[in-house]
Amino acid sequence: MMRGSPSPFVLVGLALVLVMAGSALAQNGMSDQTLRGNGFDDRMLDALRQSRYHEPPVQSGSSAHIPPPVLPAATATDRDIPEAIPGPTRLLQQDGRGTAAPYEGPTRVYQGGEAREIEGTFSEVENFFFRPGRHYDRFLSMNDSNVTGLIQMFTGEVERKSTTYARFGFGHVQFKRAFGNALLSTQTIEQIMFPMAVMMVPAKDLELSLTMTLFDEKARNFPLIRDYSLTGVSSVVTTAKYRFVDNPEDRLSLAFLFQLIVAVENTVTRIGSNGVDFLMGLAMTKRLHNFGLHVDGGWIFANGEDRTNNRVPDVGFAGVGVDFQTGERLDWIVELNYVDFQNVGNRLDITPGLKWKISDKWRYNLGFPIALHDTMAQGFTYRLTTSLQFRF
Repeated sequence: MMRGSPSPFVLVGLALVLVMAGSALAQNGMSDQTLRGNGFDDRMLDALRQSRYHEPPVQSGSSAHIPPPVLPAATATDRDIPEAIPGPTRLLQQDGRGTAAPYEGPTRVYQGGEAREIEGTFSEVENFFFRPGRHYDRFLSMNDSNVTGLIQMFTGEVERKSTTYARFGFGHVQFKRAFGNALLSTQTIEQIMFPMAVMMVPAKDLELSLTMTLFDEKARNFPLIRDYSLTGVSSVVTTAKYRFVDNPEDRLSLAFLFQLIVAVENTVTRIGSNGVDFLMGLAMTKRLHNFGLHVDGGWIFANGEDRTNNRVPDVGFAGVGVDFQTGERLDWIVELNYVDFQNVGNRLDITPGLKWKISDKWRYNLGFPIALHDTMAQGFTYRLTTSLQFRF
């Protein structure tokens, strides 16, 4: 071994020192000298040391070692997501029932049943014919029978418990036939009626009303009878309506109607009875978004006589109606009403009308029955019915 050459032990020790220094540099990154050579000043080096001091060491197996998954690209068809359709409104089912809302494609992770169009049920037909821009809250009002209904028809709908209505009505009839004979151009019979009613809902699904109707009837230029004018109370009516089927899921309801009609003697109207009549009927209502389909029918058991002292026959009636609510306060109505007086005749009317929710307290109804077919002994040319109602 030459003098002055390093000992093998010295070389091994020097190698160990270099390895440890390299390991320290690898752990701590570049040396301060190297960083200064790359433009780092003292302030930047202090900030770097502080960040190294406060940063916790990464442990093996922690989430920091698990990179976020890279999902493969998938089209809307592959993932069963409805493709974006800008502009038109589509019917979605996200809250248990169909709601109309603009759909512009998925905005979050698809979860299977969301944003899927309704299919395979009656809803397809319903959505095709009845697809409004929005759904309006239903409002009710009293009909000519002084329970909730359309114009002449009563429906399967019932007001909420503890609700009370007061109704002030007006009706006008211009007759074209009397005692089975057509009136001459110089002859007139007209009738004006003022029904006043109070309706209350004392229990769920039950409506009760009490009605008193004032009337004024005039006849002119009849050859066998003198001109006359009658004014008085035509009848007092007690009505009860009970909803015995209420299916919120299908929006279907059925109701039963019972009326007790007490006519006042010597002041009966031309189509009235001077006895006590009983009415029983059924009604069904099916709602489709802002549309309502209604059917009613029943029978009046008459127990009196008309002005010619002939017995008033029993009366059968039936009706089909549609209402379309075009806003929070307006409901349009069309009815077909059929009345059969047996041997006295029958009549088929079409009744256009409307309901106007003036405010939360006030309602206004207007109907204009038009006779399409009339063989009644006392037929009319036209009839007008309207009312103003106050809701307590």
